Amino acid sequence: MNSRENIYSLKGIGKVFRFTLVQTFKNKRFIISFIMFVVIMMAIGPIQYFSGNAGKKAAESSQIYELSSESLSKLYIINETPVELSKDSIASSIKNDYDFGDGSGLILEYKEKSEEDSLLGAISDNEGVIIISQDSSGFHVKGIVSENSKASADDIDAVTATVRDVFDEDRVRASGMSDSDVVTIMKGVVSNGVITEKDYISERDNEVKQGEYFTYLLGFDVIIFMIASLSSSYIIASVTEEKQSKLVESLLVSVRPMALLVGKIFGMMAYVVLMIVCGMAGSRLTELFMQSVLGLDMSDLDEAGINFSLFAENGFKSMLILIVGLILAYIFFGFLSGVFGSAASTTEDIQNATGTIMTVTMIGYFGAFILGAMGKDVINTVISLIPPFSFFTAPVFYITGRIPLYILIISFVIELAAIILIVMLSARTYRTLVLSDSSRPKLMVILKAGRR
Repeated sequence: MNSRENIYSLKGIGKVFRFTLVQTFKNKRFIISFIMFVVIMMAIGPIQYFSGNAGKKAAESSQIYELSSESLSKLYIINETPVELSKDSIASSIKNDYDFGDGSGLILEYKEKSEEDSLLGAISDNEGVIIISQDSSGFHVKGIVSENSKASADDIDAVTATVRDVFDEDRVRASGMSDSDVVTIMKGVVSNGVITEKDYISERDNEVKQGEYFTYLLGFDVIIFMIASLSSSYIIASVTEEKQSKLVESLLVSVRPMALLVGKIFGMMAYVVLMIVCGMAGSRLTELFMQSVLGLDMSDLDEAGINFSLFAENGFKSMLILIVGLILAYIFFGFLSGVFGSAASTTEDIQNATGTIMTVTMIGYFGAFILGAMGKDVINTVISLIPPFSFFTAPVFYITGRIPLYILIISFVIELAAIILIVMLSARTYRTLVLSDSSRPKLMVILKAGRR
């Protein structure tokens, strides 16, 4: 290498960028990968909808209690309380909750308290009685069957529970409350246990609550993981192919090594970004088609699984932070891939280099996701400052109120410092390794080349 050569020169980067992008779309493997990714993204919506809808129907059907007129054909209801019972609500609830296999349905008949004694002595084996009473201890709803009843205890108990729920709503409504107040009261009270004072204040002051934050973190991490995994494999494969074809030797005649690496990384970045944008656009078109043309309701999937709304609903400043985070992550993993790819000479070397980058990516992805889901301030701060975890966490942590602005700034500074170190290393190692047929994608080999 010429000692006077500026190893950091970027002269010719535009030429390499255009060459890389054009060659990428001439490569059948890259074209097929592009098309497959877009098709998969377009299919995600329908798959989620139909699988989720099937699961929802299965859950609903599992809640339907199967009865037949042979076991329970008629139900007598005696209301001994001053609360007026909504007969239409009972009929509607029973119809919704129970499936009568023979299609006959259940006959409801309402009796007065004075008819109770005569009724109890004449219940047939496929009839039941529900008595609603009141005493000093409160209200009671009891289900009664004959000694030789064909209806099981579970049958009558299930129907009694439905009548009890309707009566409970009517009882609250009778006090003069509005329908919205009744709904609020019937939802009950949920206890979340005991937490520390610090955790309570932290949770209270967070603008984005834990459940929504969890989907935001997953959505952002998936984007970073896709960018890192796709770009690393493509950059390593592209660098190695040019190395094997000796094309890189021709390029180095007119382009400095640093410009060659940066141009290639940005060229592959354009390919990956274009693929992701087309995939998301295709996914959105599919969703619009399902809603507008097929008339399907996609609202049940809005809060399920991955939530990408974080990228559009938090203002320009938040969008800018997310974009900066994505760019820093891509540059870090891109240069790392370029260095390891330049040391690869064979198909086995490509697999080893890709495996190394994927290991780093997966450590950052799973570590950030698992630790970030804990919601602890100390853990959030630590993983926001340590690459590769910080690439997956810091922007989301700041936007959702988990870390302050100064932690985010320090995180970006540390990430930038890590990128500069990798760039300096790549400038020293790329030309040596990319022209070598005997190098291996090992860390010690790369560091040794960097000392030359």
